[in-house]
Amino acid sequence: MFQFENDVLSVKQAISIAQDALDHFVLCVQGEISSMSMSPRYSAVYFTIKDDDDKVSLSCLIWKNRYSSLDLNLEEGMLVNLTGRFSIYPKKGNLTFDVYNIEPAGEGTLRLKVANLIKKLQEEGIFEEEHKLPIPQYPERIGVITSGSGAVIHDVISTIKRRCNCIEINFYGVPIEGAKAAYEMIKALEALDACELDAILLVRGGGSFEDMMPFNEEALARTIYSVKTPVITGIGHRPDNTISDLVSDYSAATPTAAAEKITEGLFDLKAKINPTRERLQSLITKSINEQIRIQNELKLRLTSLSPTRVLEHHRIRFDNDLNRLMLAVNNSHKSFEVRVKSAAKRLDDLSPLSAFSRGYSCVFDEDGNVVSHVSDVIFGSLVNIELIDGSLSCEVKGISSNSLFDSNQKEKNGNIIQN
Repeated sequence: MFQFENDVLSVKQAISIAQDALDHFVLCVQGEISSMSMSPRYSAVYFTIKDDDDKVSLSCLIWKNRYSSLDLNLEEGMLVNLTGRFSIYPKKGNLTFDVYNIEPAGEGTLRLKVANLIKKLQEEGIFEEEHKLPIPQYPERIGVITSGSGAVIHDVISTIKRRCNCIEINFYGVPIEGAKAAYEMIKALEALDACELDAILLVRGGGSFEDMMPFNEEALARTIYSVKTPVITGIGHRPDNTISDLVSDYSAATPTAAAEKITEGLFDLKAKINPTRERLQSLITKSINEQIRIQNELKLRLTSLSPTRVLEHHRIRFDNDLNRLMLAVNNSHKSFEVRVKSAAKRLDDLSPLSAFSRGYSCVFDEDGNVVSHVSDVIFGSLVNIELIDGSLSCEVKGISSNSLFDSNQKEKNGNIIQN
């Protein structure tokens, strides 16, 4: 340690001693760039770095030949690691940190990498609106690329189904963080692009800038640009946009917003047609109820006019008529039977055989004529007398006009005689 307590030095001597002392210390300082000056008139780039609390700042410079050899572009707000040493400007005694090398610190490195890639792709024009595919208003089949675990996929599916449940969802699960995430998302995009879908949703939830780095990969960006299916990104990390957001056909703020975007047309259409649908449904219900009422009436009429019903009615009538007829026949039969028996009795009473059984006989002349009167025969003529058990051949030996019966007992025909 130099001791100059007893020496009185000039300003120039003091600055020179300080400059010689500082030349021995090479330091690495971390800070956030707060201001920059890169005028072409200057031979160096001048900037200031500060700590997070903004209470302390340090003036820095880097000579342009050194800066041009670095593969980075300094920007305000960038966190950097500076390697260099302090120097003092002799004329004014100002302290400046002379920078030999600059490296982005932490997230700053990643942001620088992303910024350089954005600049590269922007120069190629792949972010231009003219290259973006239109988002279909009324999609039927879509793809969703995200992690198979977590709430994002459930939020997306539930949002789509709630707003329009007619869309077919083809889910492709991929890792969304880590070294292989971008490669897996590329495979998913190519696979779903071959399925001839109406749109593809590439989504994930929030996270740190480092977590989002797979969505900043150049290969993924070029795949999104090259597929024929419109791609909607919903990457929950704002205010930063990933490169995938910039190259996609539509960038939504969140996965849910992406789901709302793809269903926007159908949801609006449903809102417009719902009142009409409800009116039509009411009219259709009313018409159906009226048709049911008419059908029931016709059914009742048809039932009443049914051949089966008519036949059943006639069958009942026939059974009733048949029963009445059978009853009448039965009654008639009984009456006829009584009459027949009465007539039979009368016939039996009037039968010659009955008379024969009571001792009567019948007389016939030789010609077979019934002899009813004594005048029908002459003395000596032959007659046949029929009895109940045979006949007699007799000769008339006498004739008498006196009757064996009184006038009340004579038969009208007079052909029955007492033996």
